[in-house]
Amino acid sequence: MKITIKNYFSWWLFIGRKPIAIGRYKSHILFFLLFLLVLAIVIANLSLDYLYKDRMYTKLELIPPVEAILIPGASVIRGKKPSGILIERLEKGIELYRYGKAPKIILSGDNSGTHYNEVLVMKNFCLRKGVRPDDLFLDHSGVRTLDTLFRSKHVFLAHKIIFVTQRLYMGRALYLADNLGLIAYGYLADSERVSLSWQMYLREFLARYRALYDVLTKNYPPLPTETFPLSGSAKKSWEKLPSPP
Repeated sequence: MKITIKNYFSWWLFIGRKPIAIGRYKSHILFFLLFLLVLAIVIANLSLDYLYKDRMYTKLELIPPVEAILIPGASVIRGKKPSGILIERLEKGIELYRYGKAPKIILSGDNSGTHYNEVLVMKNFCLRKGVRPDDLFLDHSGVRTLDTLFRSKHVFLAHKIIFVTQRLYMGRALYLADNLGLIAYGYLADSERVSLSWQMYLREFLARYRALYDVLTKNYPPLPTETFPLSGSAKKSWEKLPSPP
């Protein structure tokens, strides 16, 4: 039998002597292939949580000691008060600090706007809770998780950290840290006081593919022009410096 594109753009399979037209099943085949593609994408996304589950902790006494506790920023209310999500992260980070899991804390957040400063709000919260000023390093350019982790290594020269965030974000954070050459453990900052919206789950779902792209293409931030080693003075990092070009 002659194979033509005109005939539903179909191919013909021959089983024995009887031809079977695939053209009539074209929509079913395309739907099935699309289903497999979506399934593969979802599995790849969710696999981050499984791959790094052994590095996610809810009991601080089980976490190995490290050089620094890294707390990423989150939204602040009216530019002055930490949101519920951010309070959870800060409280868990301070808990680790008091327990002696690390001598230093790195606060990393968005300070890109004139009237919006996550880092300042985070710093003030920690100081009110009794964290020593000399133990608080500030990163004013932590707009994305990738920036936060990259700068913890290349600005503050950290090699071994505890990353504090909610479970929803932890898999991606540990995946990025792994590929940046950081030894990172995750301390989960979830509580019943704060619920995450469906928009947050959707943004995180998409952010994981951006993280995969960044790793595969080595799309990392430029190397900093100035460093603030954890062994030095933390207060030198308090002044906002221009982001690298």
